[in-house]
Amino acid sequence: GRFGWRGCMLRFWLAAVLLWLGSGPHLLAANRAETQAFNAAAHSFRATIWDRAEAEFAEFTLKFPESPRVPEAILLEAQARLQQTNYSGALELLQENLEKSENWRDQYLFWLGEAFFRQADYKSASEYFTRVLREFPASPRRLEAGLGQASALAQLKEWEGLIKLLQEPGGWFETASRGNL
Repeated sequence: GRFGWRGCMLRFWLAAVLLWLGSGPHLLAANRAETQAFNAAAHSFRATIWDRAEAEFAEFTLKFPESPRVPEAILLEAQARLQQTNYSGALELLQENLEKSENWRDQYLFWLGEAFFRQADYKSASEYFTRVLREFPASPRRLEAGLGQASALAQLKEWEGLIKLLQEPGGWFETASRGNL
């Protein structure tokens, strides 16, 4: 045609910019709605209104399934379920989403251990706490996972395993006793 390939490229980029500009307000509104929904659920969570927090985080994940905050929302929804003694509901939610937990994986494993512990399934609790310690040595949940594992082993009366855990060179207990955790 009259403008050649440069004209085609110019028209393409002009159309792309116009589309982008036209969608801008919608994207900003969606982002704002997403942030507001998450913040409202987080507020309910911090206020310990567990049933409302659970419902709001569930609604968030349904309404914004592509949000990068979905793994965090699922984790907080599961914690809200735990606070309401819905251990099986928390376990189901965490297990179904463990593979998609991304940067929250150590937290998911920890809370799976915690849910199993509260359900008195000490063997499973110990396994999940062990995974936190082995797979995530720098996790902020390391000390709690170690204490959870030790408590689970004590409940199981696995004294040899407990002693081995506490005496492990460079393990969580030795590190914590030196104040390095």
